[in-house]
Amino acid sequence: MPGLSSSSFKLKWQDHLNNIWAGENCDNIATRDGVVLLYDHLVVNKEVIVVPAPSSPLNQGPALPDFDCDSPSAAELDHHVAALLSTQLELARTFCAESPFATVLHQRLLVLQRIFHAVSVKYHDKEKVNCHTLLR
Repeated sequence: MPGLSSSSFKLKWQDHLNNIWAGENCDNIATRDGVVLLYDHLVVNKEVIVVPAPSSPLNQGPALPDFDCDSPSAAELDHHVAALLSTQLELARTFCAESPFATVLHQRLLVLQRIFHAVSVKYHDKEKVNCHTLLR
């Protein structure tokens, strides 16, 4: 799913699925196919809704100076080099964020968040917490 990292997510955990997620085999998280399958379950169950980020075209980069007319000063050259490096860094971030590795990493993070939520809700004794907070 390219572009996953440039998207935002709406998370809506469904409590009636907590037992299933709490009992999930953690070996599935270690493999790419397992993560994709678990992530697909999140999407099918509408626990994760992908909201595409507004499209923003990459900067076209800084305007090239006209070297034919004048010889630029050292400060102008430094500024131009810094602007080119900044644009190159932005392009690299965008490219890396949309790579298959980053996509699976984001999916794995969402699956882990879901499992941790399910385990927390399932095994967290709310009455003990209330008693402990009352004693303090």
